[in-house]
Amino acid sequence: STWALDFVPGTYSRPVQQCFFTPPSAMLHAPAALPSPYMTQPMMTEHMGPMASTPLEARLILDGDKIGSIVGKAGAGLKQLREGTGSTFTLTRDFVVGGRMLVVNPPLDAQQRCIASICERLSAGDNASAAATVTLKLLVPSTEAGKIIGKAGNGFKELRALGVTVDMQREDVAPGERLLSTTGPAQAVSVAINTVVAKLAAA
Repeated sequence: STWALDFVPGTYSRPVQQCFFTPPSAMLHAPAALPSPYMTQPMMTEHMGPMASTPLEARLILDGDKIGSIVGKAGAGLKQLREGTGSTFTLTRDFVVGGRMLVVNPPLDAQQRCIASICERLSAGDNASAAATVTLKLLVPSTEAGKIIGKAGNGFKELRALGVTVDMQREDVAPGERLLSTTGPAQAVSVAINTVVAKLAAA
Protein backbone atom coordinates (compact mmCIF):
# COMPACT_ATOMS: atom_id res chain seq x y z
CA SER A 1 0.00 0.00 0.00
CA THR A 2 1.06 3.60 -0.54
CA TRP A 3 2.79 5.26 2.43
CA ALA A 4 4.10 8.67 3.35
CA LEU A 5 6.41 10.11 6.00
CA ASP A 6 4.29 11.63 8.74
CA PHE A 7 7.06 13.60 10.48
CA VAL A 8 5.97 12.37 13.91
CA PRO A 9 9.08 12.46 16.15
CA GLY A 10 10.58 9.04 16.73
CA THR A 11 8.84 7.39 13.79
CA TYR A 12 10.54 5.71 10.89
CA SER A 13 9.12 4.48 7.63
CA ARG A 14 9.10 0.87 6.55
CA PRO A 15 12.17 -0.53 4.73
CA VAL A 16 12.59 -0.11 1.00
CA GLN A 17 11.41 -3.28 -0.71
CA GLN A 18 13.12 -5.03 -3.59
CA CYS A 19 12.03 -3.38 -6.83
CA PHE A 20 12.71 -3.18 -10.54
CA PHE A 21 13.30 -0.04 -12.53
CA THR A 22 14.74 1.47 -15.68
CA PRO A 23 18.53 1.04 -16.11
CA PRO A 24 20.79 4.09 -16.26
CA SER A 25 21.29 3.65 -19.99
CA ALA A 26 17.92 5.41 -20.29
CA MET A 27 19.04 8.26 -18.03
CA LEU A 28 18.33 11.71 -19.42
CA HIS A 29 20.96 14.40 -19.66
CA ALA A 30 21.48 16.65 -16.68
CA PRO A 31 20.01 20.18 -16.72
CA ALA A 32 22.19 22.77 -18.37
CA ALA A 33 23.03 24.29 -14.99
CA LEU A 34 24.52 21.01 -13.74
CA PRO A 35 28.16 20.28 -14.70
CA SER A 36 28.12 17.28 -17.03
CA PRO A 37 30.92 15.37 -15.19
CA TYR A 38 28.44 14.65 -12.42
CA MET A 39 26.28 12.66 -14.82
CA THR A 40 28.34 11.38 -17.74
CA GLN A 41 30.55 8.83 -16.03
CA PRO A 42 31.00 5.43 -17.70
CA MET A 43 30.55 3.23 -14.63
CA MET A 44 26.87 2.36 -14.64
CA THR A 45 25.07 -0.96 -14.73
CA GLU A 46 24.53 -2.28 -18.23
CA HIS A 47 21.12 -2.57 -19.83
CA MET A 48 19.26 -5.47 -18.27
CA GLY A 49 16.40 -5.67 -20.75
CA PRO A 50 12.69 -4.88 -20.13
CA MET A 51 11.79 -4.55 -16.47
CA ALA A 52 8.66 -3.98 -14.47
CA SER A 53 8.03 -0.35 -13.58
CA THR A 54 7.76 -0.76 -9.82
CA PRO A 55 8.65 2.40 -7.85
CA LEU A 56 11.93 2.41 -5.96
CA GLU A 57 12.78 5.27 -3.64
CA ALA A 58 16.34 6.42 -3.08
CA ARG A 59 16.83 7.17 0.64
CA LEU A 60 19.71 9.52 1.26
CA ILE A 61 20.98 10.50 4.71
CA LEU A 62 22.24 14.09 4.88
CA ASP A 63 24.50 15.14 7.75
CA GLY A 64 22.97 17.82 9.94
CA ASP A 65 25.77 20.33 9.39
CA LYS A 66 25.33 20.10 5.62
CA ILE A 67 21.57 20.27 5.39
CA GLY A 68 21.52 24.05 5.07
CA SER A 69 23.32 23.88 1.72
CA ILE A 70 20.51 21.69 0.42
CA VAL A 71 17.47 23.39 1.98
CA GLY A 72 18.56 26.97 1.36
CA LYS A 73 16.98 30.10 2.76
CA ALA A 74 13.26 29.57 3.44
CA GLY A 75 13.41 26.32 1.46
CA ALA A 76 14.56 28.02 -1.74
CA GLY A 77 17.25 25.37 -2.24
CA LEU A 78 14.72 22.55 -2.19
CA LYS A 79 12.55 24.36 -4.72
CA GLN A 80 15.52 24.85 -7.03
CA LEU A 81 16.47 21.20 -6.59
CA ARG A 82 12.99 20.06 -7.64
CA GLU A 83 12.75 22.40 -10.60
CA GLY A 84 16.33 21.93 -11.76
CA THR A 85 16.31 18.13 -11.74
CA GLY A 86 12.66 17.33 -12.36
CA SER A 87 12.62 15.20 -9.22
CA THR A 88 10.18 14.92 -6.35
CA PHE A 89 11.26 14.13 -2.81
CA THR A 90 10.46 14.39 0.89
CA LEU A 91 12.85 15.61 3.57
CA THR A 92 12.23 14.37 7.11
CA ARG A 93 12.08 16.92 9.89
CA ASP A 94 13.51 14.58 12.49
CA PHE A 95 16.94 13.00 12.50
CA VAL A 96 17.22 9.41 11.27
CA VAL A 97 20.41 7.36 11.82
CA GLY A 98 22.45 10.49 12.48
CA GLY A 99 21.06 12.77 9.81
CA ARG A 100 17.94 13.89 7.97
CA MET A 101 16.55 11.55 5.36
CA LEU A 102 15.81 12.75 1.85
CA VAL A 103 13.51 10.29 0.08
CA VAL A 104 13.84 10.79 -3.68
CA ASN A 105 11.00 9.35 -5.73
CA PRO A 106 11.27 7.58 -9.11
CA PRO A 107 11.86 7.72 -12.05
CA LEU A 108 15.48 6.63 -11.91
CA ASP A 109 16.82 9.32 -14.24
CA ALA A 110 15.31 12.07 -12.07
CA GLN A 111 16.74 10.43 -8.94
CA GLN A 112 20.19 10.38 -10.47
CA ARG A 113 20.00 14.02 -11.53
CA CYS A 114 18.89 14.90 -8.00
CA ILE A 115 21.81 12.98 -6.45
CA ALA A 116 24.27 14.65 -8.83
CA SER A 117 22.91 18.09 -7.91
CA ILE A 118 23.09 17.30 -4.18
CA CYS A 119 26.76 16.34 -4.50
CA GLU A 120 27.42 19.57 -6.35
CA ARG A 121 25.70 21.56 -3.58
CA LEU A 122 27.59 19.72 -0.84
CA SER A 123 30.82 20.82 -2.46
CA ALA A 124 29.72 24.47 -2.58
CA GLY A 125 31.93 25.34 0.38
CA ASP A 126 34.90 24.76 -1.92
CA ASN A 127 33.57 26.90 -4.76
CA ALA A 128 31.45 24.03 -6.08
CA SER A 129 34.55 22.22 -7.32
CA ALA A 130 34.03 18.69 -8.62
CA ALA A 131 37.18 17.76 -6.69
CA ALA A 132 35.84 18.99 -3.33
CA THR A 133 35.51 16.16 -0.79
CA VAL A 134 31.96 15.33 0.24
CA THR A 135 30.21 12.51 2.08
CA LEU A 136 26.84 11.09 1.09
CA LYS A 137 25.02 8.18 2.73
CA LEU A 138 22.41 5.87 1.31
CA LEU A 139 20.11 3.33 2.96
CA VAL A 140 20.41 -0.07 1.29
CA PRO A 141 17.96 -2.95 1.80
CA SER A 142 19.78 -5.62 3.82
CA THR A 143 18.68 -8.25 1.31
CA GLU A 144 20.55 -6.37 -1.43
CA ALA A 145 23.73 -5.58 0.51
CA GLY A 146 25.56 -8.53 -1.03
CA LYS A 147 24.85 -7.27 -4.53
CA ILE A 148 26.47 -3.92 -3.69
CA ILE A 149 29.47 -5.46 -1.90
CA GLY A 150 29.94 -8.00 -4.68
CA LYS A 151 31.61 -11.39 -4.71
CA ALA A 152 34.91 -11.20 -2.82
CA GLY A 153 34.22 -7.47 -2.40
CA ASN A 154 34.43 -6.75 -6.12
CA GLY A 155 31.44 -4.40 -5.99
CA PHE A 156 33.21 -2.21 -3.48
CA LYS A 157 36.45 -2.43 -5.47
CA GLU A 158 34.66 -1.05 -8.53
CA LEU A 159 33.27 1.84 -6.52
CA ARG A 160 36.64 2.58 -4.92
CA ALA A 161 38.21 2.64 -8.38
CA LEU A 162 36.23 5.84 -8.92
CA GLY A 163 38.33 7.51 -6.22
CA VAL A 164 35.95 7.21 -3.26
CA THR A 165 36.05 5.46 0.08
CA VAL A 166 33.11 3.16 0.74
CA ASP A 167 31.84 1.68 3.96
CA MET A 168 28.72 -0.29 4.81
CA GLN A 169 27.75 -1.06 8.38
CA ARG A 170 27.49 -4.77 9.12
CA GLU A 171 24.40 -4.39 11.26
CA ASP A 172 21.01 -2.98 10.27
CA VAL A 173 20.61 0.67 11.25
CA ALA A 174 16.84 0.34 10.78
CA PRO A 175 14.63 -2.71 10.25
CA GLY A 176 15.86 -4.38 7.08
CA GLU A 177 18.22 -1.58 6.06
CA ARG A 178 21.97 -0.99 6.19
CA LEU A 179 23.83 2.30 5.81
CA LEU A 180 26.26 2.85 2.95
CA SER A 181 28.64 5.79 3.35
CA THR A 182 30.67 7.18 0.45
CA THR A 183 33.33 9.89 0.71
CA GLY A 184 35.50 11.46 -1.98
CA PRO A 185 35.48 14.12 -4.69
CA ALA A 186 31.95 15.37 -5.31
CA GLN A 187 31.91 14.12 -8.88
CA ALA A 188 33.11 10.64 -7.91
CA VAL A 189 30.64 10.35 -5.01
CA SER A 190 27.83 11.31 -7.38
CA VAL A 191 28.77 8.55 -9.81
CA ALA A 192 29.29 5.99 -7.03
CA ILE A 193 25.93 6.62 -5.35
CA ASN A 194 24.14 6.72 -8.70
CA THR A 195 25.76 3.40 -9.61
CA VAL A 196 24.46 1.84 -6.39
CA VAL A 197 20.97 3.28 -6.93
CA ALA A 198 20.94 1.85 -10.46
CA LYS A 199 22.02 -1.59 -9.19
CA LEU A 200 19.26 -1.55 -6.59
CA ALA A 201 16.73 -0.51 -9.22
CA ALA A 202 17.77 -3.43 -11.39
CA ALA A 203 17.51 -5.92 -8.50
